[in-house]
Amino acid sequence: ARTFTDMFEAIAEVCDLYSPQECWKYFKAAGYVSG
Repeated sequence: ARTFTDMFEAIAEVCDLYSPQECWKYFKAAGYVSG
């Protein structure tokens, strides 16, 4: 991705491949979720 918008759209497409619960677990395991 060459722009922030392109990068954001690419991330959104990837997140559409997984359920919200799967995305939450990934971000939590990666340390992006506090608490």
